[in-house]
Amino acid sequence: MSSDIFVNNKMYNKFIIFYFPTIFLSIFISIKNQKLKTKNEKKEKQISIT
Repeated sequence: MSSDIFVNNKMYNKFIIFYFPTIFLSIFISIKNQKLKTKNEKKEKQISIT
């Protein structure tokens, strides 16, 4: 029983080590893209105003 938990814990740690950076990166990229979108929209609005 305890060995089972230990193995699961190891797997879980591996999972975190491998997937946390990729999740973080994807969130970071999506936020960057969102900022770029709003910048472009602002530019378009300025162009349409002039």
